Amino acid sequence: MSIPFSFIKEVLQEDALGNGFCDINHFCINSKESKSGCCFVGISGNRYDGGEFIREALLKGAVGLIVEKKHLEEYISNCSDYHKKTWCIGVSDVRKSLIKLASHWRLKFDIPFIGVTGSVGKTTTKELIGSILIKHKTHVPLVSFRSQNSILGLALTLLKLRSFHTVAVCEVGINNVGEMAVLACALKPDIAIITNVKNVHVSGLGSIKEIVKEKCILANYIRDNGVVVIDGDNEEISNRIKENNVIKFGVNKENDFRIIETRYFCDFSKNIIGIRTKSENFLSFGVKEVGFKLNSLSDGFSLCALAAIAASTTLNIPSDVSVNALEGFYPVSRRGNIIRFYSFDNFIVDNSWNANPASMNDAIVAFGRMNSSSKKMVVLGDMLELGDLEIDEHEKLLNSCIKEYAFL
Repeated sequence: MSIPFSFIKEVLQEDALGNGFCDINHFCINSKESKSGCCFVGISGNRYDGGEFIREALLKGAVGLIVEKKHLEEYISNCSDYHKKTWCIGVSDVRKSLIKLASHWRLKFDIPFIGVTGSVGKTTTKELIGSILIKHKTHVPLVSFRSQNSILGLALTLLKLRSFHTVAVCEVGINNVGEMAVLACALKPDIAIITNVKNVHVSGLGSIKEIVKEKCILANYIRDNGVVVIDGDNEEISNRIKENNVIKFGVNKENDFRIIETRYFCDFSKNIIGIRTKSENFLSFGVKEVGFKLNSLSDGFSLCALAAIAASTTLNIPSDVSVNALEGFYPVSRRGNIIRFYSFDNFIVDNSWNANPASMNDAIVAFGRMNSSSKKMVVLGDMLELGDLEIDEHEKLLNSCIKEYAFL
């Protein structure tokens, strides 16, 4: 199933140059990754202007181009040898055009759409849900790639939708006020998940209240009979989300899904590490209590798993299938995964993807639970985008390392 050229032209409402009006198999924004049947989208960034690389994209097999209008002359004058078999559309704003195109393409699919947002845990929750869907075997999910959660990333994900997909799981992240409305309007989720809200991207989003307000906008765009899954331990989120179909997860008794027991275990001599957790729910989703083992010592990982279970129940996936998927899942690369050196009694816990107060503290607590015959060492990076909270949050983290965990 390709994306028709006629559909692209109709949505963008711009004339096309060239005579090869080919349909598109996929979209790319890196000219080096262009290949046969793709549409190269020339994004202007901080370091490069993609419109300057259209000939390279054509050389590698691109059959369509979407670029800013200022780059049309490059196609006309320097790419004439490709005019017979390719097309090029010039637009005023490439990013807005791409999300517009993705929004219209998404409307052609009547399948469940899941949107995952939050300050931390978005990628892990999204990947956990994807694993559950695959384990269920009746689903062919489209899962957003790695951490492609920006407006551009969501657009590229939605444009991957094909007729064989039965559900879409999309991560949505923001850095500035106003972005969530654009993301949510394009996605129109059936299930909106808000993992939590912490002091992340404060410099672009302002206070914690503004962050909560912006994240919760995702719930405003759910389709009829949609469900919102939220961190029920966060009063700010609970007070703002007033939709009828709300499922809460966490550790407090008021939550619909909650963790009731946790045991940590670690034996590197036997290659074992993880959390054994018991969870219960008060909703009529079948099993009232279920236990499962997770391959992590992170409490944040446990809550991501709980959010994934809550979401999967709304898709009528049996709890034993979800548990089976969770127990076979390992942390995503650079999010608490363990790198072992089998020739030595050493290992590295790689949590280098993100640096914010919540994720850093959770990682340190998890690291403190690890038993090892080797010396333990923590290497900390700077936490950026904290605005006026930067110095205070760094001091808190350092004090936690020294006073509470006492392994430095």
